[in-house]
Amino acid sequence: MPSNAKLARQAEEKAKKEDELKTRFTTGFYLAKIAPVITPHAHRNFPPRDAEILLNKFKVKAVEYLKKKLKPDGGVDELNFRATKTGLVCEVGEEAVISVQLDSVCFAREEQLDYIRRVIADRDKKSNENCFTYHRYRQSVITLDNEALTNQMKDYRSSRKNGDLMMEAENNLQFEVDGRTLYTAVITPLDDVGDVATSADPLGLGVGLLVDGWVYWFYHERNRDAFYKYIMGVK
Repeated sequence: MPSNAKLARQAEEKAKKEDELKTRFTTGFYLAKIAPVITPHAHRNFPPRDAEILLNKFKVKAVEYLKKKLKPDGGVDELNFRATKTGLVCEVGEEAVISVQLDSVCFAREEQLDYIRRVIADRDKKSNENCFTYHRYRQSVITLDNEALTNQMKDYRSSRKNGDLMMEAENNLQFEVDGRTLYTAVITPLDDVGDVATSADPLGLGVGLLVDGWVYWFYHERNRDAFYKYIMGVK
């Protein structure tokens, strides 16, 4: 007759094998049924790096949940997925059964696109609003008239000559937002050794423009081009 210690070891080994089989089964279910649904949610709403962080977290949580809830025939309660401002959520009915969040502040794409729409709708043409940009320290959008923009251009031109910032022509783009065309230029600040000294622009995420720097949004192409040429000293 096996000793109690041996029986305990056998039971432990059996439980371990069953858990490994269940993990393989639920992981396969996740990859086949859930990953194709949740992955687009992540990439539509977050920058690539944040999206991958969230997806890795979500996979771990989802497999653990499925190990408890997934039936042998592959049946499970109806799952609904959505992105929040800071993460990804899976719900059954009105209950959040899987929820993962970023550890740092993040910006959801749909929220930023709505922000751009509000800025456009609230534009005051009488005050000669030329463009707008997201102000990191104020954590809000600021609008610039011709005078304010000219002053910034002078400062940026001087900083560019000193090697404190750069602009890339490839970031001079245009985007359609609710039938309105916006023209972008990007200021990229540099640190003492010439590396990029800031993170991705939140508003840029709203139209899929993933750039490190400060995006300036112009209502007219000629003004955007003049902004770029003056700062970069292009004739």
